[in-house]
Amino acid sequence: MADLFGVLGVFAAIVLLAEVDAVFADFLAYTPEAPVDVVCMWDTIEHLLDPRAFLEKARDVLATGGWVFLTTGDIGSRVARLRGPRWRMIHPPSHVNYFSRPTITRLLDDTGFEVRSIRAVGTRRDLLNALHLLGLY
Repeated sequence: MADLFGVLGVFAAIVLLAEVDAVFADFLAYTPEAPVDVVCMWDTIEHLLDPRAFLEKARDVLATGGWVFLTTGDIGSRVARLRGPRWRMIHPPSHVNYFSRPTITRLLDDTGFEVRSIRAVGTRRDLLNALHLLGLY
C-alpha cells in the first residue's frame, strides 16, 4: 500500500479508504462496537491538551495485538536544536506539546505501549530552501 500511495498519492488514498471502515467522532467519548485493529494519530499528538488521555483511550479500544501509529515533530532533532524557536514545528497555540524520541517513548511506555520503531522522515531541500530555513534568505 505504501508504494501505491507514493505513486498515486491522494487518488490512491481515496480509493483505499473506500475499503476502510473509518469513523469520525470525539475519540475520548467514542466507544467502538468491537475492538479496533489500528489507531492512527498523524500529526495529532502535538495538538492535544491531554495526549496521555488519548493514548490511554487508544490502548483501551485496541484489539489484542493492535497498533498505534503516530507522527509528530522531534524537538530533539538536529534541525530543531539548530533552529531553536524558529523551528518549523514551533507554532503555538496550535502545537501545545513537543516531543523528543525519549519523551514520546516514555509517554507510550507509561500508557502501556511497546515502541517498535521510531523513524525520521527525511525532507529533500534545495539550497534556496535551506537558506530560508536557516534565516539567511
